[in-house]
Amino acid sequence: MRHAFTLIELLVVISIIALLISILLPSLSHAKELANRTACSANIRSIMQSMTIYAEDSGNVFPCNCGPEAQNGVYLNNATTPDVTAPYPGITSTAGTIVSYWLNTANANGAGGSPLASLWLLVLEGQDPPKVFICPSDPLASEPSVLYTATSPDCFPNFGYLSNSSTTPSATGQGESYSIAFPWMYNSGNTGSNMSASAGNWWINDSKTDVPIVCDMAPQSNTGSGVFQRATTVLNTANTYGSYIFNSGNHSGDGQNVGFADDHVEWDSSPYVGQEGDNIFTYDPSTPSGGGNPMTGLGASGTGPLGSWTMAVPPYDIVMVPVRNVQNGNW
Repeated sequence: MRHAFTLIELLVVISIIALLISILLPSLSHAKELANRTACSANIRSIMQSMTIYAEDSGNVFPCNCGPEAQNGVYLNNATTPDVTAPYPGITSTAGTIVSYWLNTANANGAGGSPLASLWLLVLEGQDPPKVFICPSDPLASEPSVLYTATSPDCFPNFGYLSNSSTTPSATGQGESYSIAFPWMYNSGNTGSNMSASAGNWWINDSKTDVPIVCDMAPQSNTGSGVFQRATTVLNTANTYGSYIFNSGNHSGDGQNVGFADDHVEWDSSPYVGQEGDNIFTYDPSTPSGGGNPMTGLGASGTGPLGSWTMAVPPYDIVMVPVRNVQNGNW
């Protein structure tokens, strides 16, 4: 005669299954994150390789739009119309018109002088599709930007970055997940309109193994709360928070993928990976024993508080831009 399971036996089996699930879920989640890190690393490597190809056809300079302040002597932050045919007159949209739309800050997203406009040149050149710029672990930007505007044959001037404010996103979920080394030259003691529009020496394709060029989205410092808090000047030696306090938000604060000028990409658990241990999320020289100045501005539109520092010769003071609030996506 066959006997059915008793209620107690069924409860024991269900409890064992639930226990196994609770043990396995963290492992599955960790395995998924490791796979995402690999995919993110592949994205950055693809971007780095495209930048190298671009540089070979552009005077050995990585993609570099006009600087945040001046371009050919015309300031972009006032009402004067810039010389929209420079510096890239050869790039055209499908309609055959000069793609100069993003050079004018009066247009959507204030893209003139945006560091993202420099990366967008890779999309305009057809070297990388917008989806390559999305990290699979990015909790904020989950959809690639569109290439063309809805009302114009011109190419979109920039990545459709998430938002300019906490309440008015330009395209929910659209955007990109990566920051680049601030491309433009600064002169010591000069800020604002005295900034050079030229690419810095670190933005030259010379295969330096210790110069970071691209990384997971840089965090805006001194913002957020709890695990979303970011204070990028916290030192490795004096950290009582956890690694999240100074890391990108793309990988839950565990670290970031960083691409270097020789096209290699590495996973780093802290931002102290620049030349001589410099913190790539701060400006003014910093080492593991010194914090530098936090980047609390310089978002996607290229505006924000900028320090005055010299980055003409090694060791370069690399600082990754744009910076994004980890908690709400603000630039």
